[in-house]
Amino acid sequence: MPRSQEPKRVMTPVVIVFFIMIYFYYATVFETIDNWLGLNSIVGFLNAVLFSLLTMMTILTYIMAIMSDPGTVPLRYRDLENPDIPLHEVKKNGELRFCMKCSCYRPPRAHHCSICDKCILKMWYQDHHCIWVSNCVGHQNYKIFILVVMYALATCGHATILLICAARDVFKTQEQTGEAYKISHITCGALLFPVTFVLTMLFLWHIYLALHNKTTIEHAQGVRERCLLDGVADIHRHPYDLGAYENFSLLFGRNAACWICPTKVDNGSGLHFRTTLDGTISAASSSSM
Repeated sequence: MPRSQEPKRVMTPVVIVFFIMIYFYYATVFETIDNWLGLNSIVGFLNAVLFSLLTMMTILTYIMAIMSDPGTVPLRYRDLENPDIPLHEVKKNGELRFCMKCSCYRPPRAHHCSICDKCILKMWYQDHHCIWVSNCVGHQNYKIFILVVMYALATCGHATILLICAARDVFKTQEQTGEAYKISHITCGALLFPVTFVLTMLFLWHIYLALHNKTTIEHAQGVRERCLLDGVADIHRHPYDLGAYENFSLLFGRNAACWICPTKVDNGSGLHFRTTLDGTISAASSSSM
């Protein structure tokens, strides 16, 4: 497929996600909250409003993740002898990485996506789209992806707490009133609990990666890089790990008020990244003068 053509996206998982969102919203608001607390009560109304806001943010960030550009390598990219770039990724044989399909050299941390038919900047998943957003997760949309997981987890967590509390009250009163668990509650719980667990693990995993400035590819395979200055690099330390706060700020921005907002962060072009070698190289350059 020519690079200029748009990829044909597989939207079936996206449709499933939207269906699950609609079902969870209906089951939580009109089955759990309304039947347990009542939408006319203050507590029930406030819980319904909070759950609606969380659902709205989940849908908003999810649509943004689907539509966002993950960041692609510019055509005719070639920046191999720039002294400001201390590291270049190479193949096992020591050659610079060249993409035969895109006919260009790959910047550090970039990988080719067979579905997009493009090289994605700082690609987070190897050899495939993230099917649940029908898009690649890369340099420009990783913050949005984490926010999707965060808001989805908050929504499911709220629904889980409400469902457990409602089930507890039914359990306490069922001997006196004969009230039984509804099929809708059981069905919702059977779907909600595993989804919440998976989202919790996924969120914690990506927070760990963000705090260490790693992609899943780099975590699984290690970063194969060759330092332009022999003996400077510490092979036991991830070269892009600048410290937890700095790593987090590069991804979410330095304004804490915007961390949970789906706003764009100016985190560079994605063609090169700050490394732990930057200061060492500067010192070496100064001493040689």
